Amino acid sequence: MAAKKLTVPNEPKFYTREHPELSERISIAEFKKQCDTLYRQYEVMVPKEEDLAMQLQVSTDIYHEVESVCNVEQLKPTEGLVALKNKGVEGLPRDHNLQVIKNFQLTKDIITRKDEPSNYAPRRVTDSHTGAEYISQPVQQPEVVLTVAIHHPFRQKKKDMEFQVLGSQPLTVLKDVISCQSDYLIYDDCSENPSEDVQKYVFELGKGRKDHSGFFFIDNTFYNDMRNPVNEDYSKTIVDWASAPERINSPRLDQFESVDMALVHFDQLIIRLGYPYLYCHQGNCEHLMMFTDVSMLHPDDCQDIKMYPLLVFQARARRRVCGICAIYTATWVTRHDELAAEDPAFYCDSCFKMLHYTEDGLKLCNFKAYPYYDHVEQVVAHNT
Repeated sequence: MAAKKLTVPNEPKFYTREHPELSERISIAEFKKQCDTLYRQYEVMVPKEEDLAMQLQVSTDIYHEVESVCNVEQLKPTEGLVALKNKGVEGLPRDHNLQVIKNFQLTKDIITRKDEPSNYAPRRVTDSHTGAEYISQPVQQPEVVLTVAIHHPFRQKKKDMEFQVLGSQPLTVLKDVISCQSDYLIYDDCSENPSEDVQKYVFELGKGRKDHSGFFFIDNTFYNDMRNPVNEDYSKTIVDWASAPERINSPRLDQFESVDMALVHFDQLIIRLGYPYLYCHQGNCEHLMMFTDVSMLHPDDCQDIKMYPLLVFQARARRRVCGICAIYTATWVTRHDELAAEDPAFYCDSCFKMLHYTEDGLKLCNFKAYPYYDHVEQVVAHNT
């Protein structure tokens, strides 16, 4: 939905040149308020039955009869479609010249229908990833849906994933679903004890790092994740530096502030569509993030609040294979390896131990080894 006119009053000029790919600053709360007002005005404009009957120059009874006969539900042979969908194309006659039926017999899915009504009702749902059952919860209207793109930390032009989030959700829900390889890195040399327990530890470490230190930088504000008591405020150094007396009045340096992201919801933000903001975690792993769309929740959108943030795009993932067998997924990475042709080098567990250790488990050369957990496999499994 175009939202260019829904801006913050007296907004400052952001650039000195034109950027057609960027929107103006949008207050999500104001956007939601104005859209809701427009919808309510439209509801008031709907004519009453008596007025329509008068315009048609018929009685109210005749109008009701015409309305029931011409109702759109009469144009949907629901039972026939259900039977056709359940039966498939088996049993349909083939000695005919009806092109629509021929196409249906070829594709088997031309005729479709919505199984879920627009008036969404809570029901028992099975999570496709965990297998656990839960009671779905409908989204409370009116609601805003924002689309957020997360880019690769090194290849910044590559979009890794894209989510839809609700305006009523806190910023922490987005941080918790962003998957990055750096969450599964361990920086201690494990070449002296390459056990399988280390691999399990790395996997659990990555899952447990979801609430670790990190921040979103949006509109001159650092939104820090402070849910864990041991978390660090990454933005403190930057805020203190910008607030120094010799820089506080600099015309080219804005004043920054720091806020706990758990206390801020998306509908409290002021954003620009298409503008690159920042997501930083694990100290110095930086991802560009962009808000690409903002709209009101539509009846055709997902109505289950527990499905949000909703993954709508995932870049094609390629797992890191072993550099020797080129078959199995790499589970170890080595640095300064005398037996490797490249640095760093990646190995599966079997090739790594056969190449670098004796039968007694002694190292054959000098190298440093680190457990490597390929999060790509987890991302693919989670979204299939």
